[in-house]
Amino acid sequence: MSLDNITPITDITAFIKALREKTSALESELSACQSEVSRLNRVNSRLQADNTKLEKLVKQLEAEIEKLGGKRVEKDSTNSSVPPSQQSIAAQAALRTRSLREPSGRKSGGQEGHKGHELAKTDFPSCTEEHKAKVCPHCGAVIPEDAEQECTLTTQMIEIGGVMEAPVVTEHKRLTTVCPHCHRKVHGKLPTGNSTKTSYGPKVQTIVVYLFVVQSIPYGRIAEMMRDVFGLESFSQGTVKNILSRNSAKAQAVYMALLSYIAKEKCAGMDETGVYINKALCWFLRPVGSKRQSRALVPAMLAVHLRVCRPLARY
Repeated sequence: MSLDNITPITDITAFIKALREKTSALESELSACQSEVSRLNRVNSRLQADNTKLEKLVKQLEAEIEKLGGKRVEKDSTNSSVPPSQQSIAAQAALRTRSLREPSGRKSGGQEGHKGHELAKTDFPSCTEEHKAKVCPHCGAVIPEDAEQECTLTTQMIEIGGVMEAPVVTEHKRLTTVCPHCHRKVHGKLPTGNSTKTSYGPKVQTIVVYLFVVQSIPYGRIAEMMRDVFGLESFSQGTVKNILSRNSAKAQAVYMALLSYIAKEKCAGMDETGVYINKALCWFLRPVGSKRQSRALVPAMLAVHLRVCRPLARY
């Protein structure tokens, strides 16, 4: 550039103003470039992470291919359009029982250090019941009605109020007094024993057992139904499992008594068996017992059937 091309500066103020405007424009452009560089850096980091995952997946697939040894993979409902109903019974059973979770090496259940959760008590229960001490368990003396008693333990029980209604929370208070005869402490009896934890009432537990045992509904859907229909907000699959475990333990004595009764009987039930007579398949109900009993009953059933059907066979 020669000196002849330089425009002489006649107004210094206008020149400084134009210079400032140019500088401001350059600063804005620089800021935009820096933002774009930051965005590209973030995109680059994300792409690098995705690339690492893909490399790991490729290695896993290569190991799987090497394990298969180039063999042809049988098509099933998981890797093709073959419906599950067309698979073999063994394949269907394996598919139902196969877990998608990878083993972690830790024991099942709650881990060490895990903070447990339990039902919290409400400050505004629907109703309150007081359970007074009535009879001294030590000397058998009757506690007078006007005896002074104080509350020493409280617990709450949650019960369903109805379909699409708020649950009913009953607070149970255990009252304690001193026996006037033996001067020992006497406690009232709570429906939950000496437990201070909040629990669900018998109606809730009955519905859970019915839905699982009779209707065969899974844990997750039972918990969802109890939350949506009966308003039990904190009802979980773990709660369903605990309720079923407790009630299963209660029924164990009756279950074992039934098993003992069945074991003593010669015939434990009836079963259908098919027998071809005159090229026609006929069905009989036979006792389910030992093979010796079943074989002994077949000729007798055939004789009865032939006596009844022989006149009809002539026509």
